[in-house]
Amino acid sequence: MDLHEEAVVRNLQTVSSNHSALLLQTESTVYNIVYHFRFENSWVLEPDYRFMVATFWGNNSDLNLIDCVQCSGKGLEGWGNDIIMKFKCRLRCCRAEMDSLVGIRDDAATTRLLELRNDLYTLLDQQESY
Repeated sequence: MDLHEEAVVRNLQTVSSNHSALLLQTESTVYNIVYHFRFENSWVLEPDYRFMVATFWGNNSDLNLIDCVQCSGKGLEGWGNDIIMKFKCRLRCCRAEMDSLVGIRDDAATTRLLELRNDLYTLLDQQESY
């Protein structure tokens, strides 16, 4: 790896097999992407969605309609990004714990691995809505 410091090897997780593929990226990729606010329908499933909308809208109620919508949108976008980051963290943690249990053959590890696999299925289903 000293010869190619920009090279990255990733372990691609699968839930339907105990084998996984390796991805070797030999070049770093830099993207110049401009993000625009987009309402995500999955946000309405979040428990604090109504509270967050009311808070962002109420904090900007002294503005005209267009500015209020823009400021509220920025607030919701930040809130939505936090949800996504926490979600990605939960996925990473679940996969990391699964990786740590692979190869351990005792009953507790096997039970925990099955629980984590179910959790991962649930998280992946939720990811589809994001």
